[in-house]
Amino acid sequence: MNPKEYKVKYSKLLKELYEARMEVFQKAEEYFSRYFPKSYRPDLINELLDMSEKTILNKFKENKLSIDQASSLSSYYFGIFKNHVRNFSRKSKKEKTTESSENLSDLNSSREIEFQMLKEEVLKRMREEERFIFKLRLEGYKFDEIADKYREEFDYNIKSGTLRVKFFRAIKSLASQILESKTSSSL
Repeated sequence: MNPKEYKVKYSKLLKELYEARMEVFQKAEEYFSRYFPKSYRPDLINELLDMSEKTILNKFKENKLSIDQASSLSSYYFGIFKNHVRNFSRKSKKEKTTESSENLSDLNSSREIEFQMLKEEVLKRMREEERFIFKLRLEGYKFDEIADKYREEFDYNIKSGTLRVKFFRAIKSLASQILESKTSSSL
């Protein structure tokens, strides 16, 4: 194709794209509102339509599209638009997944910090024996194992059942202290 023919065909394609844009825009609005109602924004539709036009023009420039092949330009245009929407949707989902996992890790970090602060507060309020039991329990020791360590540390023979009772009484006492301090501070 000589430069003059190319220029004529390119101008014709631009004119047809311009004429097809309103029809495709209406289809695009329906498509978006039906399948992606949360993402519907006219400016986004226009941006995706512009991308579709650029794709069509690039295909024409690369001789992968001729005016004769695109007899129904609006259908072709809309097909390309839908591909851009799908790509946009995939990209958005990836970004949301990344963002939500970052938010989740931030939330887990803040919960971990809160837990550490609460644990320190609880340990401060406990007597030495209770603190010893509580720390070992947090490390995952069973009451039988704690009883053995308790004997070594305090040189006192204690049964695991007694340790269990001491542990739960200490927890109950601390919980009521914490609740009491929170209700008095909120008044």
